[in-house]
Amino acid sequence: MALNARNAKWYALGFGALSVFMLAGSALFLSGILEERASLEWPRTPGSVIASYSERTCGGYRTSHRWEARIIYQYRVAEVDHRGRRSAGTSMYCSSDREDVTKWLAANYPIGKTVEVYFDPADPDAAFLHPGVVNIIEEVMVFACAIISIMMAWGAVIARKAARLSRVVRPE
Repeated sequence: MALNARNAKWYALGFGALSVFMLAGSALFLSGILEERASLEWPRTPGSVIASYSERTCGGYRTSHRWEARIIYQYRVAEVDHRGRRSAGTSMYCSSDREDVTKWLAANYPIGKTVEVYFDPADPDAAFLHPGVVNIIEEVMVFACAIISIMMAWGAVIARKAARLSRVVRPE
């Protein structure tokens, strides 16, 4: 569909809305990265592994049979018990063989193992076992979403200018 006087304003609105949506996506990924990096400065407390299991999550494709290690740990902050599920900013261990994941969990995070838990002092429920680990995909997504947002905003500006010009100059 070509840009013309009738649809230019709709193109501008569409590009503008998509620009805001992509900017929000960029902010979402950036907030995760900032939390993961800030966790390097968080205090730590001892905790213990209360459960470990494998879950089909890595890859996320229907044809993919990848398994991810999941760890649940318990820790105490200011006389209050907390439970955490986040090990790091990225997957700890993934494999196409569920038994490999189970063996890895049994060797590295058996139930009852004492672990160091890094927690956010402002929100003790927010915690990591391995602080500061940032998934490279999140960093790429921040920049990709920001670049797409800029391109969409530019498209909105161009479409808006085309809409204004079509009102001023009417061919006869």
